[in-house]
Amino acid sequence: MSIHITDHALLLYLELIEGIEIERMRGELEERFNRLQVAAHAMGGGDYTIRHKGHQLIVRAGKVTTVLPPLGGPARFDALKPQNG
Repeated sequence: MSIHITDHALLLYLELIEGIEIERMRGELEERFNRLQVAAHAMGGGDYTIRHKGHQLIVRAGKVTTVLPPLGGPARFDALKPQNG
């Protein structure tokens, strides 16, 4: 049996032990992508993807929900499936 590190514990480890300022990073990303959100709403809103440094960020209901590897990398098409609700 091996230990599992939760996302919560990983974020705290990165912030408290490694000194990475997670909330500052979140704010910088939100600021960077906010203008894309405005443009998406101007075109009718909905779900969309943002390409950033070769990766695709999936946006649903105004929230980045996942990040996909660069095109040609391992496929994660389940992230693109319509969600109920």
